Amino acid sequence: LVYDTIDLHYLRLKRAREIDPTQCTKEAWIEMQAQELKMAHQADLTVTVTPTERDILEYQAVDNVAVIPNVHTAYSGDLADFESRAGILFIGSYNHLPNVDAVVWLCEEVMPLVWQTNPEITITLLGNNPSPEVLVLASDRINVTGYIDDVSPYFLSHKLSVSPLRYGAGMKGKIGQSLEYGLPVVSTKIGTEGMNLVPEQHILEANEAEDFARQIIRLYSNASVWNLISDNSTQAISKYTPKAIEAAVRQTLAMIMND
Repeated sequence: LVYDTIDLHYLRLKRAREIDPTQCTKEAWIEMQAQELKMAHQADLTVTVTPTERDILEYQAVDNVAVIPNVHTAYSGDLADFESRAGILFIGSYNHLPNVDAVVWLCEEVMPLVWQTNPEITITLLGNNPSPEVLVLASDRINVTGYIDDVSPYFLSHKLSVSPLRYGAGMKGKIGQSLEYGLPVVSTKIGTEGMNLVPEQHILEANEAEDFARQIIRLYSNASVWNLISDNSTQAISKYTPKAIEAAVRQTLAMIMND
């Protein structure tokens, strides 16, 4: 019996409460924690997507934990250069509450600081089922697209991607997807958690609104920094290629069979 956590839900709920107590009761995250730990203890193997969550489970006396991260493949086509790109990109399903919180924080607290320096910068909010909180953000500077079947043109034309997550858990596909296209990312520490990304080498990191705005402006206006981060994208996702993940899956299956 294999229990694939996807992410540790209780950890996400607990972090949500730390940001805003109205988002989750203490009883809710504790109940979820009890449920998840019960399943992990009952399973022959528990799978997490990051070493961070593996370590958390092992600290809570869960044995036989394996890490199988998301799979990412680098885009093989031509990439536009720094000068020919424009705009900021965010992607995420708005059924997932951390994404709603992230774009509201981005648009209401971060971008007004960015627009003081460069009022021409626009944002595209990709993702299905935008909630009322997201739809109301739409303006002449903020494009809320709803579901898009092929998002490739957005990754190929925008200047940078953002992951302004203030809480969450697991491995963030939005960052891996951006790296696939060599699109530099500004992210919070929560966004990069467990991905072994080095700030200033693979990504730019900021956790407060002022710093996040500063890093956006820096990446948007500095071709040298942009090219460095973009060029390092392939290296950043090298651990997440199909070949690398196949080896991890084979090792995991062998571990189960040997038991």
